[in-house]
Amino acid sequence: MSFRIALTAFLATVAPAAIFAEPVLTELRAFQDSLDNTAKVNAPLDPIKGIVEDDLFYKGFAGFVDGISIYLPEDRELCLRYITLNDLYHGSQEFRINGAPGWVDREFPESEHRDILERYEANTFLTSALLRDTCNSLPEIGAPERPLIRAIGSEGASYLAVVHIDTQAAKVLVLAAGQREPVATEPCVRFPEGEGVAFNAVCPLPEETFAPNHRAFLAIEDSDGTVTRIWINVRFPGEPAR
Repeated sequence: MSFRIALTAFLATVAPAAIFAEPVLTELRAFQDSLDNTAKVNAPLDPIKGIVEDDLFYKGFAGFVDGISIYLPEDRELCLRYITLNDLYHGSQEFRINGAPGWVDREFPESEHRDILERYEANTFLTSALLRDTCNSLPEIGAPERPLIRAIGSEGASYLAVVHIDTQAAKVLVLAAGQREPVATEPCVRFPEGEGVAFNAVCPLPEETFAPNHRAFLAIEDSDGTVTRIWINVRFPGEPAR
């Protein structure tokens, strides 16, 4: 058996994470975007729109256009979405992840709408990441796994859950394994623009969100006092293996 044949046979038997020391993205569907004249906001199946670094989000498109860093697990499919507050702009692209878990830097794709996007300031533009096989599949409430997104080179970042909610009474609860009472809570903050928008509030994630054996939930209280808890399924460095 030649060396080339032997090497090919070996690579076929090992996991991709053993080949790559860091995540490697293979494009499955090229970037597509559109700018509409009318918003298409509907009642969201999943109110959680993305998990991003707070400083990044507060800069608007100017923060995202310089590139983002995404924390990725191994051997999954990744959907990146781009959306504006008024729901007029939508973009997406899909990738296959290979390699060990880690941070990957991505530049904002080339877009013919960039001149218009540059007008979107603080709180009006969002890049979100989902671990799923296609951007077009319908979300299950609280189920999609969401990698962290931060600015390139950022360290020690604080993160927000960017959400769409129909009530003023919403907060983040963090529960430790086996405990019924939250170890940390943080109220969500609504934007002044509340109607006809793609997202309308931010919910700071307490640092306990990223502690081992802890889970964060978006707790939404309806007008009748009913509270719905939705798991904020975020992937982050140092978390226990799933």
